[in-house]
Amino acid sequence: YYQPQVDAINRNIIGCEVLLRWNHPIQGVVSPDRFVPLLEREGLIFSVGEWVMKRAIEQHLRWLERGYPPVRIAVNFSAPELHERGLATRVIELVHHSGIAPPWFKLEVTETATVKNFDQVARTLGKIRASGIQIAVDDFGTGYSTLSYLQKLPVDIIKIDQQFIKDIPYSSEDKTLVKAVIAMAHNLGLDVVAEGVETEAQAQFLRRHLCEELQGYLFSKPLRAEEFEQLIALQVSEIEEELTLF
Repeated sequence: YYQPQVDAINRNIIGCEVLLRWNHPIQGVVSPDRFVPLLEREGLIFSVGEWVMKRAIEQHLRWLERGYPPVRIAVNFSAPELHERGLATRVIELVHHSGIAPPWFKLEVTETATVKNFDQVARTLGKIRASGIQIAVDDFGTGYSTLSYLQKLPVDIIKIDQQFIKDIPYSSEDKTLVKAVIAMAHNLGLDVVAEGVETEAQAQFLRRHLCEELQGYLFSKPLRAEEFEQLIALQVSEIEEELTLF
């Protein structure tokens, strides 16, 4: 599934987060918080992770072939994947041989993931980032190593977790915290994506405080590839109509 990430100013889709779902024959759609720990425990997370990367890149290229503007795809990595030997080489080769331009592929590292060896993971992510692939910290603010992530890992983007967004604009504490995180990120030269944006008031608050990108149900729920394509097509037609009127 693909959930749009939009520019906070003009609301155009500029990226998407790739989300994995398991369509179980009996239980229906199963969320990743239930099956990803099972994949990790059974050692299947590596093959599944590679499958997700390949499928996401193929979909990006398919949209380009159909004439749509490029959309950056963001793929999540779990802690076991980060510690995998040869990860950097595997990711760089996959991106290089696929034909996707590296800036249009982004890795998201969950901030709550347990990183046992920061130095090793930092070297791995540093090699990946040097190839032109962006690195984002997902769920920022929810783990115990928040500042360590920014201090030791090569990062381009911070994704503010939805738990800090949901009570804006009513919670003064959350407003203060979010403003502080955005300011800190910008001082470090990082961009910010706000997750879980569900109301216009939240979107306006984040835009006023210079958050670059927004993601949440205000814009769209996670969509199947064909549904996401329809959303892109609608955006393209609206832009073309505005240009014609102009």
